[in-house]
Amino acid sequence: MPFYKKAFIVLQLILWFAIIWPGYAWYGSSATPLVLGIPFSFFWIVAWVLIGFAGIYGLYHFDYSAKAKQDISVDPDGLFSHHQENQEG
Repeated sequence: MPFYKKAFIVLQLILWFAIIWPGYAWYGSSATPLVLGIPFSFFWIVAWVLIGFAGIYGLYHFDYSAKAKQDISVDPDGLFSHHQENQEG
């Protein structure tokens, strides 16, 4: 299994534990203090969603650059396809 797939699974597990349980129950379930004018419990959820977005965005670009190095071109629809040269015979 490639590194980026393992990293994606680990990232999703960390996010799940931080947002659902036990992270939210242990650390994020308080209304005080206020952070950026919002209760800490809401800030906790928003922060982890943004962390997850940044992580998935980074893994996407890591995967995209890895496929670009393997002689895979991007077609106009944005899908990966193996580069095949026209062979006339």
